Amino acid sequence: MWSELSKDFHPDSLEGRGLAHLRDRVEKVFAAISEANGTLSSKDKRAELKAIIEAGGTGKSGED
Repeated sequence: MWSELSKDFHPDSLEGRGLAHLRDRVEKVFAAISEANGTLSSKDKRAELKAIIEAGGTGKSGED
């Protein structure tokens, strides 16, 4: 799944598809996808996120 999403949403892939005007927006999406992949691909980070959510947090970046 990660490789498919990274190909579709990587900011460098836009120019070749005539979508360079969307680069700023796509960079934000790609950063969020990258962060999610980093969290979900790590057993420890997944467990930490699960504990945060079970305690009532959202697990969003920047949240204590």
